[in-house]
Amino acid sequence: MFNQIPCRIAEKYGATLCRELTEQWQDAWLCREHAVSCRELITDAAGIAAELILADRDMVASAPFGRNVERLSE
Repeated sequence: MFNQIPCRIAEKYGATLCRELTEQWQDAWLCREHAVSCRELITDAAGIAAELILADRDMVASAPFGRNVERLSE
């Protein structure tokens, strides 16, 4: 169940690692665009988590594991 959050984030944003997600702001770390982007990503992740918490546990737990975005070992 837990892998659904990073899979959905990777699907939408193309990555799950902060350094990859924020690469374009390395020279302007505290700019408004960076803050807005991070806030959007955090809101999306929280929304996914809430969705999973409120969903039918058996249905969510039986969903496919999905792509191993965090390179977890079997």
